[in-house]
Amino acid sequence: VNFDCIGNAITKERAKNNVSQQGFIIDRQASLPKGARVNGGSLICQSLDRQGRLQNTTLMNGVERLSIEPIQVGHLPISQSNKGPKIFKVKLEMTDGARIQRVFERTFSTRNL
Repeated sequence: VNFDCIGNAITKERAKNNVSQQGFIIDRQASLPKGARVNGGSLICQSLDRQGRLQNTTLMNGVERLSIEPIQVGHLPISQSNKGPKIFKVKLEMTDGARIQRVFERTFSTRNL
């Protein structure tokens, strides 16, 4: 069983043309009142609902940056290591609006890309 970015099991209903969708974006407030303090953005998960429509779900606030970087496996360039699992480094930077407060970093391996 595979899951989307908010933990829903990926089923036929949660797909469009037999393809599921998962994504992450950081949503920042477009305009702020003068003198307002910016406390980062909101980390949003994009996935499909049971009717196959795109849904946005806020996962957390105070996010400055999210990066997902592929990691080279062995001596092969990333573009050539297309057999087997892929490895990614995920980094999340949290802010209070003035400076970076916390940095979380993890490495993940895919099962079936």
